[in-house]
Amino acid sequence: LLAKALHVPLKKLYYHVNLLEEHGLIRVSSTRVVSGIIEKQYQVTAYRISVSRKLLANDGTDGDAAEGVEALLSFLLGHTESEIRKSFQAGLINPASTKLSQDGIVLGRNWLRLTPQQAQELSDQMFDVLLAFARQQAPADDSNSRYYEVLQGFYPVVAPPAATSEHDLSHDAP
Repeated sequence: LLAKALHVPLKKLYYHVNLLEEHGLIRVSSTRVVSGIIEKQYQVTAYRISVSRKLLANDGTDGDAAEGVEALLSFLLGHTESEIRKSFQAGLINPASTKLSQDGIVLGRNWLRLTPQQAQELSDQMFDVLLAFARQQAPADDSNSRYYEVLQGFYPVVAPPAATSEHDLSHDAP
């Protein structure tokens, strides 16, 4: 089933599953015998993992930085897409609403024309806000609370060709 969903040969899937188990990213949660073959069920060992920035370094020893960035983006954005899809399927998100208090979803992209100092200041302030809220999280036994995922991306981009004024640089705002 998994090999079919991932469009990979079964032999290749076994190899990668064994690697994940060997490195402690998954573990066997149960086994059963089906037609004389041991069937294993796995579970992840951690809900979240982080990618080291060392993997993105291009010092000639850690591989190609472009491959590292591609892997990071694939992991990060793929995980985000998966979480949003699960939330839709679970009925946690009403796509017609843009208010989080009404099970809405807030997504957007913005282009801002800033100096490097302004960009750093904005990034620092965004981080400070996230840290402040992380410190005041609702108690686990609060039945009125739920988990929210925040995706923060902040990076320089090539100006869009149609950007002719300050107003034109802000698109897809939440």
